[in-house]
Amino acid sequence: MQQAADASADRLSKLKTRREALLRADLSGATDYERKMNAGALATVGAHLAMLQRPSLKAGCSEASLDARARRVARKHRHQVVKSRKGFSVDNRGGFMLMDLDNRIVAGERFDLTAQAVIDYFR
Repeated sequence: MQQAADASADRLSKLKTRREALLRADLSGATDYERKMNAGALATVGAHLAMLQRPSLKAGCSEASLDARARRVARKHRHQVVKSRKGFSVDNRGGFMLMDLDNRIVAGERFDLTAQAVIDYFR
């Protein structure tokens, strides 16, 4: 158990170091492609950091049950929740998108909402 915590802390440290390096990168003479690649890498690192730093779920509440609760709350308020099925990218943070029944995006246009954020949206 302690080894897993150490590995997670080590990975978190490496991601923070990588993020700082990307932020400090001198892009003054860079091409548009190099700037886009840096922005994409920074977004990916940021998404991974957010996933590692998110608070753990409450005792007795699994991630699946929290997802189902978010869907129920959204449906009650005549909205739908769409979960991303693809990997991380600049436009896909691996979370939820909230849409109304006319398929208009209400929140989380980059799949950046958590299940708890969807529930809190309707409070």
